[in-house]
Amino acid sequence: MLLDILYPVLWLAIAAMALVIFATGSQRTYLGTGTETDFTTTYGPEAQRTLGGEPPWLGYHPPGYPFAVALGKLVTGDWLVGGLWISGLAALLLMFCGFKALRQLAGTAAGWGALIACACSVPFQTYASTASSDMVF
Repeated sequence: MLLDILYPVLWLAIAAMALVIFATGSQRTYLGTGTETDFTTTYGPEAQRTLGGEPPWLGYHPPGYPFAVALGKLVTGDWLVGGLWISGLAALLLMFCGFKALRQLAGTAAGWGALIACACSVPFQTYASTASSDMVF
């Protein structure tokens, strides 16, 4: 089938989306409001406590995301850039997994449909280029 032959194009499509997501995110120089308020008021301070060697304080949030934020800060040296990398990588992983899952469940065309839907979705692109936990969860 033609869509199976185009499977290598998947990697080009995901690479193109990575370029768009990270180019959009790299234009950001400050944390905004909306979904990023959780990042600045909850996850950032929790990650800061983690980096300081203190145990997690928030009992109603799983510790995985604050640990990822702390790692992002260590790797990039900046809270915003670390958060943007986490969101961007989560978006790319979601696109890939969505393609694979729908391809397996409903056929190759459904997999490509999921990839195209992510690429054309304004909310998906917005959350992929913000420092928030929304894309991860």
